[in-house]
Amino acid sequence: MVCYKNVFKIVAIFCLFLVLYIIKVEAIAIGPDKYFLVSDNSEQIQEILKVYADQNLQGPTTFYLSVQSMKKVGEEDDRIFAIPNKNELSDISNNIKLSVTQITIKPGETLDIPWTYTSNKLNSCGTNLAAIVLSNNISDSSTTGESAVQIEYDVIAQIHIEIKKLNNISCDNSSKLELIEFYLDQNTTIFDYTDKKFITKVSNNGNVIYREPSGTIEITGFGTKNTIQFNPEKLDIYPNSTRKFTNIWQDENYPKDNLLSQIFYEFSNLRIGKYQAELILINETGKPINGIVDFWIIPWKIIIIIVLFLTSVVLIIKKFKSRNSRKKNLLQ
Repeated sequence: MVCYKNVFKIVAIFCLFLVLYIIKVEAIAIGPDKYFLVSDNSEQIQEILKVYADQNLQGPTTFYLSVQSMKKVGEEDDRIFAIPNKNELSDISNNIKLSVTQITIKPGETLDIPWTYTSNKLNSCGTNLAAIVLSNNISDSSTTGESAVQIEYDVIAQIHIEIKKLNNISCDNSSKLELIEFYLDQNTTIFDYTDKKFITKVSNNGNVIYREPSGTIEITGFGTKNTIQFNPEKLDIYPNSTRKFTNIWQDENYPKDNLLSQIFYEFSNLRIGKYQAELILINETGKPINGIVDFWIIPWKIIIIIVLFLTSVVLIIKKFKSRNSRKKNLLQ
């Protein structure tokens, strides 16, 4: 029994420590959280990172800042952050210097952290990536190679620097979008007014980040045309990568819980038959990229009601005919 009490105390203390640890970081914010800068590789860029502490911070607290390399991975919003390898001179994180690497901030206080980027002829044309990480722990500067940062316990400012000139020669910078896939993420064509997810995969084969691609998805078929805004989250497509976008088609007026109300709504807003969804995505030249997917909508609730009604009518008619036939037989 004593053993269980000790275990319980240890778990309780650990949970309390974890909660306080998370609260400390959540009480800190930075601005901006993303930099989009341009360099001709012959200048020094000077910027300021602001660190904000709200009143929930548990008294004066020490945080540590470090510059880390950043790589985009996967098709969604994944990043890999790592202590920069000093031997990789082309990594811009080695060219970014912070004015301080440690701060102590009070509740409600705002601190300015100046930082500079100094051009390096070994950097690459196009968009280069780095990050400033604000953490409760000291980053191990001796570490090299890739190691994922626990973003839920760190506050990160992403840095994007587009280098337009190297050795006084202009770079051939561009974004080059290509539609890879456009499809409906649905295994069946049964329509019940639940959310419909359209998946779009777009690659950027250029060397410059394409910011906030825009467009629409237009759905046509029986009934009124529906238009969905593409990329409402304003996500970016990084150089030499593929980005997956999810857009949801849903009817906000559809009653969610009441079956009878759902049936009446589907009768008054009937959707049935073959439909077409057309993606109209604006590319880097301003011209649209199109993708089309066809799908079927089957209003199964209405069909079941109609089948039941017709079945009932047929049974009633048969029963009526059977009665008439008996009466005739009796009269004979």
